[in-house]
Amino acid sequence: PIVCSDVGEMAAFTRTHGVGELFPAGDVAGLARAASTVLEAPDGYAAGRTPGLLDEYSWPRQAERLAAVYREVLVRGGRSPRM
Repeated sequence: PIVCSDVGEMAAFTRTHGVGELFPAGDVAGLARAASTVLEAPDGYAAGRTPGLLDEYSWPRQAERLAAVYREVLVRGGRSPRM
């Protein structure tokens, strides 16, 4: 499960997929509550961890995407990618 502040993309991801708890940014007591909630019942977030989600955000899948971005940047910059 994820514990993150309620701003930005991580918050949107966590809300959308139901894989964790959010706390108000800068709120230490809120962070403690969110972490306690997750630690008390971590299995409650299992439904959000679908095989498709795990595959989509796995390191091998993300590494493929990053390598493609790097190749594109190199080509646009006139360099030959050696990946």
